[in-house]
Amino acid sequence: MLISRGANRSEAIARMSRALDEFEIGGVDTVIDFHKLLLENNNFLRASLIPILFRRS
Repeated sequence: MLISRGANRSEAIARMSRALDEFEIGGVDTVIDFHKLLLENNNFLRASLIPILFRRS
């Protein structure tokens, strides 16, 4: 589990992004790449994501 904190949302996102870049896990598949993409998504950064993004088909 990876949790980040900051004085504000922007700082917490920056810390999380850096932590994901430095995270190393071997031998198993992870969703780290998904989280990196999410942290680059403008809707996420503006805190305006809609739940449909995560809907299963």
